[in-house]
Amino acid sequence: MPHNSEAQAFIDRVLALPKGPGVSLESALQPSLEDEAQLRRLFATEKDNSRLKDPYVGLVNVFDAPPEIRTIRARVVKDDEDLSAKYVMPLSPKDRKLEGTACIVPTSEEFQKNWVVFSEGCLQQLLNWNNVVAAGGSVLACLMPLPKEAKVSKRATRKYYHATAYPSSDVDLFLWGLTPEQAEAKIVTISEAVRDSVPWDVTCVRTKHTVSIHCSSLLLIDILHVVEAHNS
Repeated sequence: MPHNSEAQAFIDRVLALPKGPGVSLESALQPSLEDEAQLRRLFATEKDNSRLKDPYVGLVNVFDAPPEIRTIRARVVKDDEDLSAKYVMPLSPKDRKLEGTACIVPTSEEFQKNWVVFSEGCLQQLLNWNNVVAAGGSVLACLMPLPKEAKVSKRATRKYYHATAYPSSDVDLFLWGLTPEQAEAKIVTISEAVRDSVPWDVTCVRTKHTVSIHCSSLLLIDILHVVEAHNS
């Protein structure tokens, strides 16, 4: 996906930051946060605004951007007083990310490999992802670099995801740009794809706002239809 002007401006601000640990990211992040707030106002009050017709508005393709935006910029903690003043639940030194290391996986292929393991392959047969977005903690989990011990095999990766790091994991899917009738048909397609992808019994539970697909003791898929007719 090509970057729009706002995404490119964010990338340029990150590239302009000084090198080295302890650099504040506020100058790079604040304009983007303000732009996001503006987008939220437009979604609420001006749904026909031309900016909202861009399906990728507010997004950055992290795999088609310079490596600097995927690199850790470690905070510098001066002393114990500084630590207690700024951090409510500080990480231990061994758990903190090191300056200059990768904050996410380097390629889309590696993300997709992690995604298949995390999701137990339950969406392998979903061939048409039009109007479907996966978001939330499951996506972030698959973006995060794996520790060395979790990379030795798929079994080790699976154990890390479902027993160590994310034992109560689920997958959140959002449907957008569909009428209620189209959304219902899409949900049926997704549930059939899950049934065709896994060897376990599959159960669907419908509530007021979501459809939950239970496809193993380890995984739950929640599908939410965004009722507003958003184009992005």
